[in-house]
Amino acid sequence: MIFRPFMIRIPVKPALLKAELFTVFIVTRLSALCVFCLPSQKLQQSEKKGPFMSKILICDTDEETSAAIKQTLTKNNHTPIMTTSGAEVLEILRKDQNIHLIILSTWVGDMYSHELIAELLKKEIKKIPIVGIANYINASLRDSLTDLGVKEIMMKPIKEEALNALLGRILK
Repeated sequence: MIFRPFMIRIPVKPALLKAELFTVFIVTRLSALCVFCLPSQKLQQSEKKGPFMSKILICDTDEETSAAIKQTLTKNNHTPIMTTSGAEVLEILRKDQNIHLIILSTWVGDMYSHELIAELLKKEIKKIPIVGIANYINASLRDSLTDLGVKEIMMKPIKEEALNALLGRILK
């Protein structure tokens, strides 16, 4: 008799089943296939952390761009927090200390991103990476935002593949 055991872990939605994680044992014996599915312990916090499941604050007045970014983030298990004004960004950051990334348009409704970033630096929110998004990017804009600490600048329209690659680089 030859047994070939395999073990895989499959996360499932807690609303569907009582456990968050199952261990699936697949055993083959000649031509027969047996599958055992046993509840495992819940995911440890360290297993959940990584490039995914991050809170990301998006501030853009362009609804189409915001919707595309939100869709991509949600699809990848991130938690998007949407806003259209710099004042709201400051208020959200005052209340929530667990934001992992800020994505800002060059115009954030009530102020330019330069002004908002300067305000964020005054409030010592330096540890949160900032990504800029713009309809156009010239050397002057790139230099001024980079000097303020913006990690990267993306050109609109935002492409899903480019956003995913950026998230992988920044949220390591």
